Parts: sequence; C-alpha cells; structure tokens
Amino acid sequence: MEYKPLNKKLILEGLKDTIFKDAIILEEIDSTNEFAKRISKKDNVLIVAEHQTAGKGRRGRRWFSKKYANLLFSLLLNPDLTKEYTFSLSMALALSFVFSIEKIAEVKALIKWPNDIYVNQKKIAGILTEFSLKGEKLDYVIIGMGINVNWAPKAEELLYPATSLKDETGRTFEREILLLDILKRFSDYYKKILSGDIDELYRSWNEHSLIIGKTVSAEDGTKGKALRIEKDGSLIILADGKEKRITYGNINL
Repeated sequence: MEYKPLNKKLILEGLKDTIFKDAIILEEIDSTNEFAKRISKKDNVLIVAEHQTAGKGRRGRRWFSKKYANLLFSLLLNPDLTKEYTFSLSMALALSFVFSIEKIAEVKALIKWPNDIYVNQKKIAGILTEFSLKGEKLDYVIIGMGINVNWAPKAEELLYPATSLKDETGRTFEREILLLDILKRFSDYYKKILSGDIDELYRSWNEHSLIIGKTVSAEDGTKGKALRIEKDGSLIILADGKEKRITYGNINL
C-alpha cells in the first residue's frame, strides 16, 4: 500500500475550531516531544511528524511507525495550572482518541493505566507526557501521542501485541480527519480543565479503564483488585484487604 503525506492546509484550517494557534508539520524529526521542548516558549502548538528517528514512549522505549501511515504528534501547552492537573491533561487526550475512533471507525478502546490505549487486548496508541515547573505552576506541558492508524508493527518488534485501526476494521483512514476530531474534543476538555471542572473527565477515565475491577500486579510486587484511578493519576489497588496507592510504573493483568 502507498501512503500519502498529511495535508497541512486541511489541518491548519481545521485548527480554527480548537485551542491550537499553530501547527508545525515535519517530514522527519528525532522526536516531536523533543522538538516541542526546543520551542517551549510558544503557546498551544501542534507538532506533527511523518517520521521520527528517535520516537519514544515511557522509560525510553522505542515507538515504531511507518512513514505516512500513522499519527505521531505532540501538543505543546502552557496552561495556568498546578502540577496536579498534568494527569487530567493526559487523560483528556486519551479520552479524545477513544471517543474519536468510536465515532469514526466504530472501534471501542480502553485505557491501560497510566497512558496506553488498547483495542481487543492489543495496543493501538500510547501517550508520553512531560512537563516543566515554574514555581508552583506548570511552565509547559508536552503531551506526545503515537497512534497506529493504517499500520502496526509486528509482534516480534515489541514487548506487547499491537494493532491499528486498519487491522481492526479492514479499512484505511484519512489521518487528517482523525487528528482534527481528536483535537476538537481535546480543546473542549482543556477549557474545562482550565476552569477546574474535571469531574466528568474523572468519571470517564475510570469508566474507560482497561484494568478497573480486574486483578493486577504492580512493579513493587503489589497484587490485588484495581479499584479506581484518582484525580492525581494514582491507581488504587485493594490488596490484602487494604487500599494501596500506586503512583508510578507498569501494571500487568
């Protein structure tokens, strides 16, 4: 299959209905998150790459993608918020994607704490959030996302099974349409987060969790039933009759 480049004009026109003031579309870059750090004084910018030479996920894991096939982007934000809202911003993007593919592709997805998105027990997208503080407030937040739209890497290249929208539906998708739908949804969430209104968002990320109600194992050896994901992003597990708070690390089902 021959993949085609993103239509920059279409994306720029579509941004008029979002919080984003500009879009930078790159043919190739080391990492959209790293590029965003280099322009971190800018406000509400979308950075998209057709190919990343050093695309990364959490803990420096490599993100695989075929050129022109998928979506690789970062959102550079400068919100007037404290650090506690960082997880809400990440979940806003995750949920925006979940609802977008349900509408556009009729595919149901769930979020695996803290930041991966799965369809039929296979990973379809991942998020990497980085931030800098200025005093008690966020100086900037960068939310990077990789989405397998029309291609997914083979299992032998990964530590986990992967899928794509094309694999799930047998159809190819216009990446611009999906990207703009995600950004419009995220913009609505973002405005609510800035006003401190995250109750709906909080309920939604628990309702769309892959792990809530299931027995899970944390990296520190804790094993128990996943109860909920708090507003600060910590996972609450019921282990040996007591609630335990997990703030970081991978979770296995």
